[in-house]
Amino acid sequence: MKLFLTISLFHFVFLVIQLLYGLNKKEHYNKRNIQKLSLHSKDTVLILIPVCNENRHILKKTLLSVKRLKGNFKIFVIENSSLLEHKKSLIDTCKDLSIEYISIPRLGNKAKAINLCIKKYFINYKYLAIFDVDQQPDEFFLSKLLPILETDSKIALVQCPQAFRNRKSNLLSFFYSCMQKLYFEGISIYRDRLGFSTCFGTNFIVKISALKSVDYFDETIKNEDIATSFKLHTAGYKIKYHNTPLAYGLAPENFKSLIIQMKKYTISNNQLLFKILRNLPSLKYSHINFSFVIYYIHSLISLFIGGIFFYCSSICLYFYQLNFIFFIYLLLLIIFLFLLNSLIRSYTNVIYGVLFFTIMSPLFLIFSIDIFSYNTFFNVTPKTEKVTNEK
Repeated sequence: MKLFLTISLFHFVFLVIQLLYGLNKKEHYNKRNIQKLSLHSKDTVLILIPVCNENRHILKKTLLSVKRLKGNFKIFVIENSSLLEHKKSLIDTCKDLSIEYISIPRLGNKAKAINLCIKKYFINYKYLAIFDVDQQPDEFFLSKLLPILETDSKIALVQCPQAFRNRKSNLLSFFYSCMQKLYFEGISIYRDRLGFSTCFGTNFIVKISALKSVDYFDETIKNEDIATSFKLHTAGYKIKYHNTPLAYGLAPENFKSLIIQMKKYTISNNQLLFKILRNLPSLKYSHINFSFVIYYIHSLISLFIGGIFFYCSSICLYFYQLNFIFFIYLLLLIIFLFLLNSLIRSYTNVIYGVLFFTIMSPLFLIFSIDIFSYNTFFNVTPKTEKVTNEK
């Protein structure tokens, strides 16, 4: 137990150093200059909305929201449902709103569906934006993110955070939103300043030429976003994080939805970690920053090490009393949470977010060893229709 606590101590030292360095590092781009840029691009932005056995009413609200975007764009719905009644219902919704759709067979995950459509129909577009079926974008989504892409040829993707309009629907959605704010409004900021931003799978714009150069979205992992981010980074591209909510989605409101969501995150992280370690000897270090690989590997195991610390430290407290390592770890934890709060500026989100993460941490371990789930089809997280107007 002391050995694990010592390993966890080094883990937290690494986290605190990252956060301190990230907080003191300047932005990669000047926000004031970005705001002054006009959206001069005449290129049509391809907007894809993948749907799979989704709620028809939620899709309708999203499509109406996307249609109100300012800029030059074209909307397509990728209909990938496995149930015929859902497929027909969703297609009828597209027809009612005069939105073009592409109906394809059940492929197993979102990446395969998107890649198929890009290669077959949309290879000549310059930019691609993707929204999950529950995400309702702000009307200025394109005009605020596209100029960032155009400032640097090496920037392949610009990502904005996820926010939840049903944050106060019930206790589960509230605690989940608090936990996600730790990531989107805290950790993601210093990751961006360190140059390690990732795609979140929705609410982003990417250059299709950059996707093509890395053989499009990664189809081998349940969450294509983080795996594709790794491919883009190792190919020499940059991913930028724009810390302004420009789309609002739905947080899980019941335990079943939460389990599906968290299980997918855990298994995807494990899949990518194994993939990186397996291919580590063959990586082209002449074209990759070694520190980036180390950072990625560490980030993927952080969920496991950080999550079960609370339980292991409790055992240490009982058997070994308050030893020196425990005191140091506790001090680093306080420093880390203080630094996070300086970014988020909300004790409520930090306290409830950490509490919820701690409660959920045993599930991460269970999901990690559930080997039967690693090769199953992608399951869409069920979305609830009842939402509040709060953003």
